[in-house]
Amino acid sequence: IHKIVLKRVNQEPLVFEKKGKNNWLLNGKYKADEVVVGYMIQVLTNAKMKSIPSRNALEYIHQAIKNRGIVVEVYDANDDVLKKFSIGSDVQNGDATYMVMDGFEQAYAMELPALGGSLRSRFEQPLDKYRDKYIYREPVASIKSVKVEYHNDKNNSYVIEKKGGAYEITPVDKAVAKNTK
Repeated sequence: IHKIVLKRVNQEPLVFEKKGKNNWLLNGKYKADEVVVGYMIQVLTNAKMKSIPSRNALEYIHQAIKNRGIVVEVYDANDDVLKKFSIGSDVQNGDATYMVMDGFEQAYAMELPALGGSLRSRFEQPLDKYRDKYIYREPVASIKSVKVEYHNDKNNSYVIEKKGGAYEITPVDKAVAKNTK
């Protein structure tokens, strides 16, 4: 799996592209949260059929997919489509999710055997839930200092510096340091 495209009704598509071993880029500009992408990949690789809906239920399932469905397209590194399917609503008791492969009419109730719940939720998050939550990804040992500067409150601005094996906190404004000792 090299690229995942999510097309949701009345929303911009979300495009996840693999960049390196576990790095994913979202919509060509944001680092994606590797855990959340991992949840999607878990569904793409491990989902199993729980049941086959009745013929009478198919019309409802297809209508729900048309109104609120999520189209998922999965590509390889050559940009060839590996899989394309639509995600519908959850089954009534919430322990599986209806899915239909592109080009087929038959829907299936799909599950992750160890999960016991909705698969849809892994594909319908808002953009910010898919983005990486880290501000910095530097190992603590490599950080020599951090400066916190409040432009409207210089008296409370400070620097944390690593000196030897300990950390020292000093005010940014040296006059504050002299007044507080």
